[in-house]
Amino acid sequence: MSDEDVIARVSILWGATYFCKQSKNARHKDMFATRIGNTKAYEFMKMIQPFMGSRRQAQIERALACYKLKEKQSQIYDRSTMARLRNDGLSYRAIAKQLGCHHSLVQKIILQNLPL
Repeated sequence: MSDEDVIARVSILWGATYFCKQSKNARHKDMFATRIGNTKAYEFMKMIQPFMGSRRQAQIERALACYKLKEKQSQIYDRSTMARLRNDGLSYRAIAKQLGCHHSLVQKIILQNLPL
């Protein structure tokens, strides 16, 4: 959006910061944006969903269905299981897909002996 005052007010409402992306074309206005994620985004979408049209409500419903609440995300990963799978020839990505986590987490746990 090109109206800085509107984005500034939204960022205050969300408790976030905003930024300016300068246009490369002199004929175009600069763009201002703000971002939220995780729980704040989930809560905001739940709040505005009833006020949206049917198409937007369906999009929000799909987005909410993909979100995993933090309580469900907390999981303890077994280093020995990861190491065994790695020794069996699986890639970090294949191990991560099997265990439901990110491949960089698998790599860090295996290579750096991070405490769990």
